[in-house]
Amino acid sequence: MKKKRNTSRWLSALSGVIAAILLTTTVFASGVFAAIATDNYTIEIFDGGEKIELKNTPFIENGEVYLPLRETFEKVGVMEDDTAYINWDNGEITVFLGNNYDHDDDRFELEIGKKQLVYNPSSELPNSGAIRDMEYSPIMRNDKTYVPYLYAVYMLKDSRDIQYTVYDLIRK
Repeated sequence: MKKKRNTSRWLSALSGVIAAILLTTTVFASGVFAAIATDNYTIEIFDGGEKIELKNTPFIENGEVYLPLRETFEKVGVMEDDTAYINWDNGEITVFLGNNYDHDDDRFELEIGKKQLVYNPSSELPNSGAIRDMEYSPIMRNDKTYVPYLYAVYMLKDSRDIQYTVYDLIRK
């Protein structure tokens, strides 16, 4: 009987030590993940080597750089054509790059949370309705549509040389 009590006390003490270790590890890990989740970097966007200043800051999520769709396209000048537009309707986005753009009738459809980009969805042109499956989907942040960098590159084709650089910020 005495041996059983000693074993029970020993197991209780061991359980207490394990619980303390798990609690400490969880608190430490949450602090580490919180530091990782904060934006301790800056992203600079370039068009043909010229830096573009964006009011709506690009960010990284799941390893992908996201750009503010409307602002990026306005800054690189593809929205200057009077016929160009970006239409947002309850998460469905239609982008038309205008009649004076380098390619004929470039329209794209994309949707928040959907990993597809549709090229010329309702046109008689070749490749109309072509669906390009993407690795990431557009998202909303602060009431702005952000698209993965590769969406912008695909929609702009070879007419713009959009690049980015990510800089880590050093904490003082």
